[in-house]
Amino acid sequence: MKYFIGTDSGTQSSRVIIFDQNGKVVSKGSAKHPDLISEHQGWAEHDYDDCWNGFCEAAKMAMAGFDGDPADIVGVGFSSQRGVTYALDEDGNQLQRPISWMDKRMAFGIEDFYRPLDGFTRFLRFYSKANWTKVNRPEVFAKTRWWLTNGGYLGYKLTGEMVDTIANQNGGWPIDKAESRLAVEDWKYDCFGVRRDQMPKIFQPGELMARVNKEGAEASGLPEGIGLYACAGDKQGETLGAGCIHDGECYITFGTCTSLCLVMPEDKPAHDLSYLTYNACVPKQFNYEASLAKGYWLISWFRDNLGQDLAAEAKAKGCSIEQLLNDEAADVPPGCEGLVIWPDWQALSARPHGKGVMLGFDGRHKRKHMYRAMIEGISQQLKINTDVMCAGVGVEVKSIIAGGGGSLSPITMQATADIFNCPVSRTDTAETCSLGAAISAAVGSGFYKDYDEAVAHMVRVTDTFYPVPENVKLLGELREKVLKPMYPTLKPIFADLAELTDEK
Repeated sequence: MKYFIGTDSGTQSSRVIIFDQNGKVVSKGSAKHPDLISEHQGWAEHDYDDCWNGFCEAAKMAMAGFDGDPADIVGVGFSSQRGVTYALDEDGNQLQRPISWMDKRMAFGIEDFYRPLDGFTRFLRFYSKANWTKVNRPEVFAKTRWWLTNGGYLGYKLTGEMVDTIANQNGGWPIDKAESRLAVEDWKYDCFGVRRDQMPKIFQPGELMARVNKEGAEASGLPEGIGLYACAGDKQGETLGAGCIHDGECYITFGTCTSLCLVMPEDKPAHDLSYLTYNACVPKQFNYEASLAKGYWLISWFRDNLGQDLAAEAKAKGCSIEQLLNDEAADVPPGCEGLVIWPDWQALSARPHGKGVMLGFDGRHKRKHMYRAMIEGISQQLKINTDVMCAGVGVEVKSIIAGGGGSLSPITMQATADIFNCPVSRTDTAETCSLGAAISAAVGSGFYKDYDEAVAHMVRVTDTFYPVPENVKLLGELREKVLKPMYPTLKPIFADLAELTDEK
């Protein structure tokens, strides 16, 4: 039996899981990250080594639980949250806290560019955190030798090499997605505020990037000399880990960022940002995403703010607070007896003043109604965003595989089947990102000849939830008559609220 390690360094936590060659979880470790730091409205940063420390804690836990021979661990597949920006000096030291993908600051004040830019590229230029640093922290910008993603920084700490995957370079980096490479045009580097020599060495998914060195092994507990194989960003890793590798297949991840990923053979980005495209874990494939930046983060928010009285009971029963909340909400009917939630705890770019809304309270409603309404609100908004994406690319969602922590909830699974009006299945592990990373190592190392063979051996779809016609009708009417009109109706009120509370 051979084994593969899959990593998932996310926003809220790190997970490191050892799978056998059949995709069975053999040992796992997880570590919660400290909360993001927000010094100003819209800012979001990790503290300097929160992600690295969390990764090491999770990796040591996974290795401690592995009772096999470490020599039988073939490789480490490496996946990470996307869009985090690290600035390092010549000696590899961080010059500022890593800026999260959830951060909303823009590089307003950057000098005019010397060539015309289309609207999408112009937006990305302002989005670039290197450009923001150039405008607001010129002393940091001047000292920066390397610009890295979270995966690039963890790879550096493990191997001593500046390496990363092309499939985790979106948003503010000079890349050519269609050709799956760094940009060749010099102006693109100038546009995003970086130099060509400040970028790490880039690898395709499945390629061996480097090997864990002595220092990386001592810090993480991973075997010294083991190979680090490129994967992709976490959402692409989850899509692979769910077995979605063919054109038109769909995957929903119920994670911090909740998104629907559609597998496509070519890159056709939406220049209005109604959906995003990424290089997939499988070379020459692309994942199109409709998403909510704060999706199942809302469930964590609900748990921490409205469910803490269940902590003792959860501990006594050996389950999570979320499981108890799901049990509470099991008898709440679809539609939550008139309670609906608009899940804009973090507004989309197209709705800059959006706020979360709970609408329809009356005397019947309790915490359990709020919990189910939040689940339905997340899936409803995801359906709205998905419809826009599918209309743009001419594809219809006919079936879905689901993963992430939310997929463990029968309420979530059934509500999603009813809202999307199609079968929704889940795999036998919710840890699809780590599994996708492990599959990348299994293919990259040559253990499996290709992704089809690896998926056939390592991914198993279990139960399927089918739409209930009366639920489809009710939830569809709520979406069309209540949810869709909500933002246009409240837009001027949201704008007044932002002005009155001095939100920038």
